[in-house]
Amino acid sequence: MQTRLGWELISGNRTQEERTVGLAYLKSAASSGSLWARYFLASDKIAIREGKKVSEDQFEEGLSEFRELSELCKFATERNDPRAEFILAECYQYGYGVSRDVSEARRYYSRAWIHGDQTGLSAMHLTLLYSLEANRSPEMKELHQLWRERARWEGIDRIAADW
Repeated sequence: MQTRLGWELISGNRTQEERTVGLAYLKSAASSGSLWARYFLASDKIAIREGKKVSEDQFEEGLSEFRELSELCKFATERNDPRAEFILAECYQYGYGVSRDVSEARRYYSRAWIHGDQTGLSAMHLTLLYSLEANRSPEMKELHQLWRERARWEGIDRIAADW
């Protein structure tokens, strides 16, 4: 709850007072072990969501936090934590805290989906679509099959037909 409220208060066109309250919520959630809160705090420092300008020091601090977060997520993925797998996939996809590696991003998105993160499959699918090399790969065919099966399982036949 604190993580979601904190993220809402720092996102978009907010007053400085709202941002301050939102950051306090996120810091509290992060100190209680929320990986998402740590992700949002680091994201805010490097301003990846809003396209706002930040100082070089603040940017470096954000990258440092992503490096630490990626290490925590690697540890948590050993326990098949889908949140950690999704966050680590994001880090690999964009190169935050780790070297950019699209194949590792796909792997962790896939694991996140398998372990219960509903957005993992969509994110993995988009990652593959944006990679021209992957469009010709067997992984892409396999992903399309998974996508169709998932859509049918969820009763979204229209989406399944499109794929």
